[in-house]
Amino acid sequence: GGNGMNDVTPIPARVRDINTITAEIHTIQATVRRTALEGCIEIGRRLVEAKELLPHGEWGQYLKEEFDWSQDRAGQLMKLFREYGAEQQNIFGAELNSDTYRNLSFSQALKLIAIPESEREDFVKENDVGKLTTRELDELIKEHNRQLAAEQEKTRQAEAESREAHAALDGALARGRAEGESAAAAELERLRAQAATADK
Repeated sequence: GGNGMNDVTPIPARVRDINTITAEIHTIQATVRRTALEGCIEIGRRLVEAKELLPHGEWGQYLKEEFDWSQDRAGQLMKLFREYGAEQQNIFGAELNSDTYRNLSFSQALKLIAIPESEREDFVKENDVGKLTTRELDELIKEHNRQLAAEQEKTRQAEAESREAHAALDGALARGRAEGESAAAAELERLRAQAATADK
């Protein structure tokens, strides 16, 4: 045919394989998540500072006017800073108090406050939390706290049993002492009587 537009052979687009594309998306997601969490922590750091400076009663109004945030929302950000923010602020921006938390989203980090701080890092590592859906994380946290409660209950029972055992032992010892003393007293009495007889 003539050399109309349709004759131009289209240049094939360079086909990128699905794994490459998927990996790139995951990387971008992780970066966005981390940046978002670190940003929230740094906002929390500054909110803590701001709240100190405002006269009592003006906090809510300040949040509403400046950021259109509720006090609850601000509270969450401040909580994130308190739970995850490094003590010292780094000049290069946000510092998490542990690298373990790098891949958490804002909402995951918030949910994980339900796990006691002493166990939180291990929990995040063991369960690879960064990869979990919100629902999966909710379930895991519930399960973790159920187990924790069960362990505490077991410890409480063991302590109660141990207290009872000790009390029983103390009772037996006291009885033994009392009985021993009365037996010794009787023996002494018998020996006294015997001596008295011999003296006659």
